[in-house]
Amino acid sequence: MKSIAIIDKHPVVRVGMRHFVDQYFESDKLIESDNLSQYLRNESGAVPDLFIVGNTLELFNSVCQSIAEIKKISHSSQIIIFDESPDHIKIVRSFKAGAKGYLTKFSDMQELFKCVSKVREGRIYICHDALGLILPSYGSVAGGRRKDRTWLSSTEYDVANLLVMGDSIPVIAKKMGKKNAAVQSTKTRIFKKLNITGMAALKESLQKHLESQNSLLLNDR
Repeated sequence: MKSIAIIDKHPVVRVGMRHFVDQYFESDKLIESDNLSQYLRNESGAVPDLFIVGNTLELFNSVCQSIAEIKKISHSSQIIIFDESPDHIKIVRSFKAGAKGYLTKFSDMQELFKCVSKVREGRIYICHDALGLILPSYGSVAGGRRKDRTWLSSTEYDVANLLVMGDSIPVIAKKMGKKNAAVQSTKTRIFKKLNITGMAALKESLQKHLESQNSLLLNDR
């Protein structure tokens, strides 16, 4: 492997990841950045052979778009997602965008080593914790039953999280590169889908969803 890019907004995580790579894998060049989209705008020359993408400053929706862009630029570059707040939507969208590996911050060094090794070989790797989240989400389609669509899509999930953080419709529209009317329509759809009427109820719904996903993860360990 000639070059590796480590993308994470936390400097301590980047330092730890750099130490891990230096210790276990040969690399001619190690690149660090806190933002995947910014990295793609600023870097020139050859695309790294491996991207390890942790928590970045951008929305996960933008991360997936950047993953797809990397795969267009360099089909041979491999991408591993290293996520501290996983859920089944993010896992599915990561692989759909072109990622080959998925780890959570619950993963230990042995699993990290296994993931990097397999992805370097061109194989797909998903950690045990992530499997504990993703497999139950597909149980509802077994036996020909329709998938449960009461939860939010990836875009709705992004908008919902920004709303509970206190962002206004215009601010969200600017962050996501959408029109105000589109964001307002998404907000209306979220409230209808979750059968809620206010921000307090939205926050409670998101919290319950996160707790249920964490419960699945912990029970599967």
